[in-house]
Amino acid sequence: MKQKRQVLKYIGYCPQFDALFDELTPVEHMLLMARLRGIYWKDEDQHAQQLLQRLDLCEYLNIPVGKLSLGNRRKLSTAMALVGDPSVVFLDEPTSGMDPSSRRFLWNVIRRLVKEEKSIILTSH
Repeated sequence: MKQKRQVLKYIGYCPQFDALFDELTPVEHMLLMARLRGIYWKDEDQHAQQLLQRLDLCEYLNIPVGKLSLGNRRKLSTAMALVGDPSVVFLDEPTSGMDPSSRRFLWNVIRRLVKEEKSIILTSH
C-alpha cells in the first residue's frame, strides 16, 4: 500500500467530466487538491496561484465554479491535475466543450508540459 501511495504522487488526472463543486471557487478547489496531494501547507497557496495563472484563470479566482464557463471549468480541472507537479498526466478529452480560442490555449499549455518533459497521456476525438 505504501508503494502505491508513492506512485500516485507522480500521476495527475483530469477526467472527461469535471469533478468540481459548484459552490467552491477555483482557489478553494486548488487548495483542496494541494492538501490531498500533500503539498506543504506553507507552499500550497503559492503553488495554487501559479497553476491558476498558468491556466489563465486569475480573473475567476473567487467566483464559484458553478458560474464559470465550460471552458474555464476544463482549465480548472487541468490545473488540478497539475497540482504537485506530477511527471505523468492523464487527460481525458481535455478540450471537450471548449471554444476554439480556449482549445488552442489549452493545447499550448499541453505542448509546454511536454517540453518540460512531462509524460502526457490523453484521449481526444
